[in-house]
Amino acid sequence: MKNALLFLRRWRDRLLKSPRPQPYPGDPAPPGIQNRAISIRQPYIEMILLGEKTIEYRSQPTRIRGRVYLYASQTPGEREDFADLGIEPNALPRGVLVGTVEVISCIGVPGDYEWHLANPQRLDPPLKPENRAQPVWFRPFREPTT
Repeated sequence: MKNALLFLRRWRDRLLKSPRPQPYPGDPAPPGIQNRAISIRQPYIEMILLGEKTIEYRSQPTRIRGRVYLYASQTPGEREDFADLGIEPNALPRGVLVGTVEVISCIGVPGDYEWHLANPQRLDPPLKPENRAQPVWFRPFREPTT
């Protein structure tokens, strides 16, 4: 019994010292769709659009909030993930903006963040971005010059 209590105390102390996921403050969300797109591989974008995936895991936090475009990157995800959905890898669009989603929050600890997503909407037809896609965030359309 004494060993069990000692184990539980050590376990509790270890938990209390471990970092807890903390909310990451965001910038206020502007109305409408922002001229920002997040690059995500297929079939994960399809899972977001179907409402099956509501968290995007990233190593960096984001302050971006509000509705943004979803860009289906040229590089596909794992074959097993396509098989789990019953979809062939070439059946889903890549290299285009396929929808929009709201980034509603970001929590986590350094190196392990959860970007919380909500209210996905599919674009029909998909849009070709004017600007070159980047690995995480990019501006898909040219900004008006002043």
